[in-house]
Amino acid sequence: MLRALLPLLMLPVLVQAQAPAHHWPLDESSGTVALDIQGGSHGQVQGNTFWEPLGGHFGGSLRFNGNTARALVGPCDLTTGPGDELTLSCWVKPDVVSQSERTLMVKTAGNSPSDHIWSLGIVNATAVVFRVKAAGSSVELQAPPASLFSGTWYHLAGVYDGAEMRIYINGALVAFAPQSGVIGFHPQAPACLANLPNASVPYYGWMDDVRIYDRGLDQLEILDLVIGNVPTALQETPTMPGTLGLPGAPDHPWKELLVLDVQGRSIMRHPLTTGDVRPVLSQLPAGCYLVCLQDGAARWTTRYAVP
Repeated sequence: MLRALLPLLMLPVLVQAQAPAHHWPLDESSGTVALDIQGGSHGQVQGNTFWEPLGGHFGGSLRFNGNTARALVGPCDLTTGPGDELTLSCWVKPDVVSQSERTLMVKTAGNSPSDHIWSLGIVNATAVVFRVKAAGSSVELQAPPASLFSGTWYHLAGVYDGAEMRIYINGALVAFAPQSGVIGFHPQAPACLANLPNASVPYYGWMDDVRIYDRGLDQLEILDLVIGNVPTALQETPTMPGTLGLPGAPDHPWKELLVLDVQGRSIMRHPLTTGDVRPVLSQLPAGCYLVCLQDGAARWTTRYAVP
């Protein structure tokens, strides 16, 4: 007998976030320039860095080997909207995690954490730290320890929506705190990837697909950054519409079922050739999951609990 699937929330279609204010894919193969394909604030790559054209989470990546390794990306002030929202997003695979802080993304007027206009980094060996200074008030938010380990790709996002700061790891919300006010313009404060501008807080490891948004993305938009570039790997004949057995699923010739756990990790990919997916989902252990139907061009997402 199949275990019942309890729908918690129907999320009806593919969610696509608006374009970021800045986007560094880090797909170059050589040179000292990291192209910002959205905002034109191209990074100046310095120090002990290596391009990895085939070593990224999506395509290529840039590997930073600590010390003076960094990419200077200009002030990156957000000049659209009221200036009270921000999202920092990147894929990272750390080489080194330690008690010392490791900078991932920062805009700062000085060398101490209280000088950061905004920043995202690794601290206390395995935790993620997100800082925002708004209306002159600085708030530091940390994810729980044991969140990150070396040698593994993670998607990290720090979100500020004008009322709250949030940290997401692989699409899962892991920390939040109140914060409000306008960030403001700070053209004198440079932004940098993988280090402070003065090279005093270096990151060791790979970095890929770095983005800055001028608004606070919601969780579905963060999830789309995590799984949005996951291709439909299976080429079987797509299932016929209306035969999936999932309430609310739109009629569409879906090709693949993708299931993620609450940490945003992909735990199942299954071709949709037999229609009803409930026998497949019934094999999952009890818990809450994100279920995605996709065909490479569209995606429908819903949350399900298996009792």
